[in-house]
Amino acid sequence: MFKDLLADPIGFGSSTAMRAGYSDGDLQVTPAGNHRPTGSEAMQLFEVAAAPVVIKDGNIQYGAATFRLQQRPKSTVGGVAACYLPWGAHEVYRVSLKKIDDDIALFFTAPLDGCAVVVEGTPAAPVVYHANANGVDPEASPLGDPDVLEMVAIKQLEKRNAAMFAAYRAFPGDLDSFSDAMKAGAITPLEYGVLIGRPSAQKEKAALLSNLEQPGWFARTGWKSKPKDTKFHKSTGAVFGVRKDGSWSFYQQKIVDLQEGSFVLSCGEFWPRGFRRDTF
Repeated sequence: MFKDLLADPIGFGSSTAMRAGYSDGDLQVTPAGNHRPTGSEAMQLFEVAAAPVVIKDGNIQYGAATFRLQQRPKSTVGGVAACYLPWGAHEVYRVSLKKIDDDIALFFTAPLDGCAVVVEGTPAAPVVYHANANGVDPEASPLGDPDVLEMVAIKQLEKRNAAMFAAYRAFPGDLDSFSDAMKAGAITPLEYGVLIGRPSAQKEKAALLSNLEQPGWFARTGWKSKPKDTKFHKSTGAVFGVRKDGSWSFYQQKIVDLQEGSFVLSCGEFWPRGFRRDTF
């Protein structure tokens, strides 16, 4: 299935939610200090070595590609090579893809339900961050709480974004060595999230119904029939990267969970082209 992802990232990503998990081996993670935005708990900062991993046990069922990543043995290549960036509560993780193995053409990070992903650098040597703001009031993302009014939820998400961006900027080092560095861009809950049970979610329901009528939808998604219930139960997002001819592109997915499975509402490139949120 990952040959299809490499060949057509947006086409594959428009129908199939990315559910990447990591197991079987410790990633090389080094503390890089901490940052304490005003009024919130400390966010710890970590550097992650871009060690290659391989994809195992991948399958597509009910709109989701669920797969497990594990360390690649040094003695053999085997499997599909990728790079993985973890996450942690109140933490920010950073990985540089500047010195990644030539055969690695895919990047994944953990599923998103309140986190932000930032990319900066150059297409040939990007640096990627995964930030979490569970320590910022409110501690839980308002995406799935219909009791939080839409405008209030947006303000809460903006506050959490500001805390995550402040922590991202607190990392040691800078991009002075990149003479052609591009402006950083972020994907946050304001891009991939759906405010379940609130007015804006109705517009997303229209996207779901439209996607159901696309030719070949069943063949691409693994659904056996149309979902019996189109009620949104959970909002999540995903970010993945694809390298072609030495240059990386990063894509974001807006995903909802229905009673029977996952559904991708939209998928598009956000770095180095496409819409992304400013980090300042």
